[in-house]
Amino acid sequence: MKPVNYEPSLQQKIDALDSYRGKSDPGIYHAALDLIRDGEARGDDRLTGYAHYVAAEACYLYSEVHSHLQEHISAALLHSTQAGDTAIIGRCYNLLGCEAMIAGNNILALDYLMTAVRDIESSGSWDLLGAVQGNIGCIHSKLGQYETAMPYFDRAIENIRRGIANSRSPANLMYTYCLAGSASFMLGHLQTAAEYLRLADEQLAHAHSVYNDLVPECLRMQLAHAFGDEKACRASIEKAMHLILSCGDSNDLFGDFCTVAKFLISIGDEKNASSLIDFLGTVEKGFTVPYMKMCVSDSRIRYYAMIGREDLRLRETARYYSLKQEQDEVDSRAMTVYIQIREEMETQRRREIAIRRENKKLKTLARYDALTGLPNRYYLDQEVIDAFEIAYQKQFRLGLGILDIDFFKDYNDRYGHQAGDTCLKLVGSVLSDISKRDDRTFAARYGGDEFIFFFKNMSDEEILSIAKNIRSEIASRTEKVFGSPVSVSQGIRNSVPRPQNRSWDYLHAADLALYTIKRSKKGGIRLIHNSRELKLT
Repeated sequence: MKPVNYEPSLQQKIDALDSYRGKSDPGIYHAALDLIRDGEARGDDRLTGYAHYVAAEACYLYSEVHSHLQEHISAALLHSTQAGDTAIIGRCYNLLGCEAMIAGNNILALDYLMTAVRDIESSGSWDLLGAVQGNIGCIHSKLGQYETAMPYFDRAIENIRRGIANSRSPANLMYTYCLAGSASFMLGHLQTAAEYLRLADEQLAHAHSVYNDLVPECLRMQLAHAFGDEKACRASIEKAMHLILSCGDSNDLFGDFCTVAKFLISIGDEKNASSLIDFLGTVEKGFTVPYMKMCVSDSRIRYYAMIGREDLRLRETARYYSLKQEQDEVDSRAMTVYIQIREEMETQRRREIAIRRENKKLKTLARYDALTGLPNRYYLDQEVIDAFEIAYQKQFRLGLGILDIDFFKDYNDRYGHQAGDTCLKLVGSVLSDISKRDDRTFAARYGGDEFIFFFKNMSDEEILSIAKNIRSEIASRTEKVFGSPVSVSQGIRNSVPRPQNRSWDYLHAADLALYTIKRSKKGGIRLIHNSRELKLT
């Protein structure tokens, strides 16, 4: 994902920022801002888009800079779209999906994640695709659709394994195994859940951190309790509590905090539940999303019910209702932002389509003759060189002919340039139709009333048959329009290229053959194999 092939000093800065990712250090945000300035100074959309994405990733993880998330996501999308970096575009939508999940808007999250899948599939980033599929499965689990979630987890695991291994692959696999294990646990498949936990622990051996260790511990304590192993359950609870109190501010692990709180309340562990409720109250002060505060409030309501404090439960219930009203407003603003992003991307998409159309038009104008629609001299030069090289390498015949309209100047002077243009169009249409019938032939307008055509790996008899067909079709079509047929003369060279030959040798020989036939018999066809044949006649 990271940009590469920059000068050593800048590449070192990019590499350092990339290695920063996934570590519990808010300083990554300021490092990303520094790289954004580098990208903007260079006018480098790919570098700027990447740096804005890393900044957005930091905003997602840390409450102190969370308010800047939207501006960095929008900038990352804009610059990455300009650069055609579908991997970063997909990551942006994945991040928006995760943010919507944390904000409690699962429908919006699902739409963002499905959009991410589309862009990531085109980039071929299999490990990232797996991470997004895991997030989609997570949404289904949150909605209680565990059966629907499991296929997403299975595909996620397969794609993460399929992708190129990097420093974050073990953590991604571990996290997905835990999601699949939790869904299996909720379905009552305890042995399957235990197997997923075992696989998660294998990956955790390569990805230990305060953040990563907590994820499987949530599943471990629930399984230990379900299997009746209270000793293992107590040990897991103590470890989870230690990890949580060591984590500090982490939006990404907030859901795990709440999972542990609910579990402790459900088993009546008042001491640890009280400590965790106090901890959530502390970190809640940094939250800007009402939904996260609602989750803390929900944990408090459950806790007060457990200890029999009805007065506190009722007061907290009123606060929960107030937070729910705030959340409704947040959902409305989130939808507005969603629409804005969609409109920005749609505007950019329409702009790109218009540019592609214009480029295609310009490319067509550069390669095709405006009057006849045939390839022009520029296109012809490259085609002749390529055809010659292929014939030389494979040692098969190449036939190259020049066609000239007889008496065209007199015809043009007598009937006018408009009639002359019509005549050129008719000749061009015949050559175009014949080229389309046989992919071994190619025709182009050489200039004025001259046309070039060549034949790949064809015998003299085949070429002469086509040349005669060209002559008769031109006569037929022009007679229908002008009342009398227009004749054309053709000079052709057909031979296997030799080491000393070049493409212009063929053009010169064909031109000489045309000159001799026009001198002796206009409307004729002269096919030769080399220029020496003309000296013998």
